[in-house]
Amino acid sequence: HWKGLGIFFDTFQNLDHSHHHKHPYIYAMTNDGTKSYIPDAEKPDPSKQALPGAAENSGCSYDFRYAETREDVTILNHTRVHVMYKDKSLKLRLQQTSTGLNKEWYACYDMKDVEIPPNAYFGVSA
Repeated sequence: HWKGLGIFFDTFQNLDHSHHHKHPYIYAMTNDGTKSYIPDAEKPDPSKQALPGAAENSGCSYDFRYAETREDVTILNHTRVHVMYKDKSLKLRLQQTSTGLNKEWYACYDMKDVEIPPNAYFGVSA
């Protein structure tokens, strides 16, 4: 349980039926403190669980993960993330810094009516 907003960079292909998207998947979820996050639930229950993709336009599939076999994402070439919250709108954009790519920003999502608690904390974890 948590209260507020979470932005998740999900690289694990879950076996449950609630995830109908390609991984890696980047998504945002809000929670009022009443729901738990159980990524591998047998039978997801939206009334009790915070589910990825439950809110409209809240996520996207984007191949940001490093792999030795890929040339576009290496240790030297990385993915940039731009998060903007304004007027209850949460936007997330991504950019690959690889040589040979056009380096355009990709609009991942633009969520509307996002409520963030007034005394919120910001944290990053890997």
